[in-house]
Amino acid sequence: TSGAAEPRGTLEQLLLGPAEAADGRTNLFGALRRTMAKTGYRDLKEFQRVDLVLGGGGGESPVGPGHLVG
Repeated sequence: TSGAAEPRGTLEQLLLGPAEAADGRTNLFGALRRTMAKTGYRDLKEFQRVDLVLGGGGGESPVGPGHLVG
């Protein structure tokens, strides 16, 4: 086990930015907006209905909405 983690910033910075580095650890909503824009989804409801397609050993495996992939 590791010790206590250093805070990455305030809750406002974590959720809304601005991000000090582009490592994905701050500005959660900005990252979500960017991802939705890149994939062409207009709203969160449409984005939530997305099917995941996992690539790998030669075939693709579709995973429906609401399934956890890990």
